[in-house]
Amino acid sequence: MFQANQSFAAMANLVPWFGGERARGEVTLVSEAPMEMDYARHLARFSAPSPLETEDVLYFNPAERLDVSTADWTRGDDGRWTLALDVVAADAGHRFDVAAGAISTLELARVEGRQVNWTNPVGVDALNEAPVAGGVQPRSWIYGIVIALLVGMVIIGGIQSIGKVASKIVPAMCVIYVAAALYILLSNFTMIPRAVGIIIGEAFAPKAGLGGLVGVLIVGIQRAAFSNEAGVGSAAIAHSAARTKEPVREGFVALLEPMIDTLVVCFMTGIVVVITGVYADPATAGLEGVALTSAAFETVISWFPYILSIAVILFAFSTMISWSYYGERCWSFLFGANSSMIYRVIFLFFVFLGSVSSLSNVLDFSDLMILSMAFPNVLGAVLLSGKIRAALISYWDRLEAGEFDV
Repeated sequence: MFQANQSFAAMANLVPWFGGERARGEVTLVSEAPMEMDYARHLARFSAPSPLETEDVLYFNPAERLDVSTADWTRGDDGRWTLALDVVAADAGHRFDVAAGAISTLELARVEGRQVNWTNPVGVDALNEAPVAGGVQPRSWIYGIVIALLVGMVIIGGIQSIGKVASKIVPAMCVIYVAAALYILLSNFTMIPRAVGIIIGEAFAPKAGLGGLVGVLIVGIQRAAFSNEAGVGSAAIAHSAARTKEPVREGFVALLEPMIDTLVVCFMTGIVVVITGVYADPATAGLEGVALTSAAFETVISWFPYILSIAVILFAFSTMISWSYYGERCWSFLFGANSSMIYRVIFLFFVFLGSVSSLSNVLDFSDLMILSMAFPNVLGAVLLSGKIRAALISYWDRLEAGEFDV
C-alpha cells in the first residue's frame, strides 16, 4: 500500500492531471493598520471552517509569495485597511470549496530549525467576500486501476517474470540515483566532513534528547523497516529460493543488503540534504521525505526532481512485485499453492487501495503490519540463535580447513 501511495504522489508530480485541481479564490485582509509581510507561499496560510465532520479546518495558501508592503493596502471609509489576495487550496479536491461570506484566519509561520510554529497576527481579519471554488478530486482511482493492472500482468507470470522485471528496473534506478548523489558530493567534497559533524552534533545535542528522543527513535525504527526490511523476515523468503549448498553464505549476502541500503544510499542522501543547506533553509521548512530530497537535488541539478519522481515510480513498482512474491509464499504455506490466485487478487486490491488512501492512513496500517511481521520473526531468530551459531562455527571451521574453493 505504501509503495502504491508514493507511486501515485510521484506520478501526480510528473503529470499534474492525476493530482486533480485545487480550489482557487480570493481572501480580503482587514487590518487596523497597514503592515508589511514577506513569507514564502507555504509559510503563510488561511484556515476556514470545514463542512466535513472528519476535518476541523481547510487550509489555503497565497497563490504567490506573500510579499506585501504598507503601500499595497487600501484604506476604507470605516478607517480600516484592506488588501485582496489570491489564494489556492493546500490540496486538491472539491471539499475545499468555501462559500462567499465565510471568515478565515490568517496564520504566519515562525521557523525554528526545521520546526514550524504558526501564529496569528494581532488585529488582522480574513474575509472570503467571493467564493473559493474549482477544486477537483485527485484522480487516484484511475492511477490505482492502471498500476494494479500493470502489477497483475507481472505477478500472474510467477517468480521468473518477477525476477526479469525487477532485475532491469532496480539496478537502473539505483545507478541514476547514486550517480546524482555522487556528483553533488564530489562537487562539494570539502564540505563533507563539516556535514558529518553537523549530523553527529545535532543528533547528540542536549536539545535533541529533551525534544523527544524516544519518539525520534520510534519513527526512525519504523522508517528503517520500510527502507531495508531488517528484522521483518521478508528477505529470508527471497534468499531461500537461491540455489546454494551453503546457507551461511546466503546469510552473508543478506547482511549486506541493509548495510548498502542504509549506511551507503541513505547516508549519502542525508549528506546531500545537509551540504545543499535545504535542511536549515526557511524556504524549505515543513518539507520532508521525498519532497525534501527533491529540493536538495534541485539546488544542484535543476531537472533531477523529474528523474527522482520516475525513480520513485519504478522503485515502487518493483517493490510491489517483490512483496507480492513474499506474501504468496506465506499464503501457499498456509492455504496451499492451488489457492495462490486468490491471494494475487487480494494483493492487487490493496495496491488499488493504497493509491486512493491518504498517506497517514497507509503509514499507520503499514506500521501495524510490519510490527506483526517483525515480532514473531525476531522471536524466532532468538529461539534459533543456538542453531545459527552452530552452523556459523561449522562453516568457519570448514573454510579455515580449505574445504571451499575461494
